[in-house]
Amino acid sequence: MPNRTVMKDESRTKKQLVCELTELRDKLSEHEALLSERRRLERECETALLKYRCLANAVGEITFEHDVAGNHIIWSGMVREILGYSEDEIGHDVNSWEGKVHPDDIQSANAEYERAAKENQLYDMEYRFRHKDGHYIWFNDRGSMQVDSEGNMHVTGVMKNITDRKSAEEAMNTLSTAVQQSSDWILIADKSGKIEYVNDAVENVTGYTREEILGNTPRILKSGRHDRDFYKKMWDTILSGQTYTGILTNRRKNGELFEVYHTISPIKDKRGAITHFVAASRDITPIRRLEERINFLAFYDDLTGLPNRALFTDRLKQAIVRSEQAEKSSGVFFIDIDRFHMINDTRGASFGDALLKQVARRLSAAVREGDTVARLGSDEYAMALNNISKYEDIIYFLEELRERLSQPVRADGEESLLTFSIGISVYPDDAGDVTTLIQNADLACQEAKQRGGNTYRFFTSGMNTAASEFISMEKRLKDAIKNREFILHYQPYWDCMTKKMTGMEALIRWNSRDQGLISPGKFIPVLEETGMIVEVGEWVFRSAIRQVKEWQDKGYPVVPVSVNLSIVQFRQKNLVGMINNILEETGLAPRLLTAEITESGLMEDTEFARTALKELRDRGISISIDDFGTGYSSLSYIKKLPVDNLKIDMSFIHELGKDPYAKAIVSAIITMAAALNLHTIAEGVETEEQWEVLKQLNCQTTQGYYFARPLPAEDFEKLLARQVNVPDAALGATD
Repeated sequence: MPNRTVMKDESRTKKQLVCELTELRDKLSEHEALLSERRRLERECETALLKYRCLANAVGEITFEHDVAGNHIIWSGMVREILGYSEDEIGHDVNSWEGKVHPDDIQSANAEYERAAKENQLYDMEYRFRHKDGHYIWFNDRGSMQVDSEGNMHVTGVMKNITDRKSAEEAMNTLSTAVQQSSDWILIADKSGKIEYVNDAVENVTGYTREEILGNTPRILKSGRHDRDFYKKMWDTILSGQTYTGILTNRRKNGELFEVYHTISPIKDKRGAITHFVAASRDITPIRRLEERINFLAFYDDLTGLPNRALFTDRLKQAIVRSEQAEKSSGVFFIDIDRFHMINDTRGASFGDALLKQVARRLSAAVREGDTVARLGSDEYAMALNNISKYEDIIYFLEELRERLSQPVRADGEESLLTFSIGISVYPDDAGDVTTLIQNADLACQEAKQRGGNTYRFFTSGMNTAASEFISMEKRLKDAIKNREFILHYQPYWDCMTKKMTGMEALIRWNSRDQGLISPGKFIPVLEETGMIVEVGEWVFRSAIRQVKEWQDKGYPVVPVSVNLSIVQFRQKNLVGMINNILEETGLAPRLLTAEITESGLMEDTEFARTALKELRDRGISISIDDFGTGYSSLSYIKKLPVDNLKIDMSFIHELGKDPYAKAIVSAIITMAAALNLHTIAEGVETEEQWEVLKQLNCQTTQGYYFARPLPAEDFEKLLARQVNVPDAALGATD
């Protein structure tokens, strides 16, 4: 028999299983319902996301979702279209995003991102993002941050391409900055004329502040120089829709007048109605002043205010016409300050300018009304005198003029006495045209200068011949320099008692290709007058020093060489530097060089001469005064100069044995030199009689044809060889 207890338990188990199965079915149905709802929600999310992405793509924007915890970014499909990247290429983490943001923008972008995250707010930022091809695109990146139930942050953002807007803003900023900072003034007013905008230039030009101008009308700048018709014409033009241009005179805040080139244009709305006016103006006051300055400089000398050559020529033409009508003559005076270049070099340009101004005032005060005074060059002035009845009138005027000019002039607190060379030509006797008349007065002035200055000369026909010869000589000398036609000869100095060689003088010679040797007396003055003596003089120093060094290197116990210094060279500021450079280049000892300068050249400016000679002496170079006795130097004058030798002028030596006064002068010079511890050299000794007299007078050194003529370098070398007993065979030749 079955066990009842067992059957009872089995029955209970079945019921329990049925209940559990029913419960399980219910739960399964509930789970399926939940799963179905979830699938529905997922489909709705996918549909919404698809719609969102389609919408984002439709408006041309990039969307992204950033799982911050997982550091994973999902990009929309517009990434490829806008930036050129595939989703894999652009990357899916923050590092890939930061690596493509412009370096200048990354800091500000991160700061905005962190701010929004900290405050749990929307973020809004602008930055440049790199395109796949390397260029950058401006984006506005806006997004929100949300935290899910598990505390993880999610970011959803939209990147909008704003490159066009940025470019427009940049262009607008550039335009605005250009307008604001323009040197031209820009003013905008409404239709009634009320000013609404001005740029910086308006403030700078007018002197009014922006606050003082805005709300006002342009009448604030009214100068009073224009009448009502002027303004009526301007308003009629712009109110009719046309642009007005013209020159206006305005008044600054301080009352000063200024001129502007004005352009006023109407601004119209879409319907064509005028709403505003814009005025673009340029202050042309500086230009007008410059034009006036240019016009002044075209006809006047800037320093003295006198007419220049162009205006002088024009006025001289007018003076000649008036004189012809009155059957009278016209005169031209060409006036040159003697030795002005030396004064300018030694005293300075400001001192020289002050002298030029004073001379200009004196000349202007000397002429009559209707006459003209002009400055033609550095220290060259000219006068045009009209209505001259007779030559005596010119003489009277000339004497009065010289009296005026002889008075001391004062500059920089110092008084100076100036002398002048004056040349005069007269119309119609000396020339029939203005150009020739001026040229002839200039020639006469040059003649006055060649006669020592401080005098005047009337033009003569012979001056034209001399001028032509000068011009021809100048051209030939330029060719001679170019073709290296100059050579040096050497003439020895001899001890007066023993007849032993004690020195030599380097003398320039011009061996012309066409005419052979040309006398220095013919070409040296032209070299000095044209300034070419500076270049030629440097060549003389260089050639002489190199030659002496060459003889020294050959073993000859050479004697010092003397080189003549032109007064033009002597005034050069770099003279000592030039000689120093040559000595250093060659290695010749300064004691073997003597610089000779004429007595008259030293007397032109004693203070300058003393300073310049001291520089040479300090370098170890000996100094000789050449042609002594012709410049009327006083004993006190010689004492002030750092010199070593006095060369007695040959004009006194030639008269020895013939004129007792000549012997007395030479004796006095030798005695004076001995008292001053100076060495004496007699130049131009040509006879034994002259030499004997010089020995009696205790002259120390002689030079002249009696002993030796100037010799070319190769012949002088033989003379050196005999002087030191070097066999002629060593030189390869004899006399």
